[in-house]
Amino acid sequence: MGADERSSPLDLSAFRKATAEAPRLWWHTVRTVDRNRRVRLHEVVELVGFDGSNLGAVLRRHFWELHAGAPPGAGVFVDSEHRLVVPSGVAHQLALRGPVLVSLAADSSRIAISSTARIDSLLEAFT
Repeated sequence: MGADERSSPLDLSAFRKATAEAPRLWWHTVRTVDRNRRVRLHEVVELVGFDGSNLGAVLRRHFWELHAGAPPGAGVFVDSEHRLVVPSGVAHQLALRGPVLVSLAADSSRIAISSTARIDSLLEAFT
């Protein structure tokens, strides 16, 4: 038996770093807001209660939150290709141009859209 194959006489397992992972709270992806301020959200089909056309929307400090359950004629319209138009005020306030971070809550209750300029701090907060 070589030196590499011998087991250590000391049990060091108590000093191992804990490897249990915290449950994942969000699933993230990067998407692009096109020149017409549209963003494709494949995640809408996973939203609990999504009826196929409208999403409720809430502008938060650092992200735009979307959820199912908006009354007909209210909220944000989602087309048949799962695209929605980001309102100009939301796009301006959150700097949603080009690549954006799209985050789906692990419980599929909501989607958050935010600027990739804030990706480091958002990943710390969402995970």
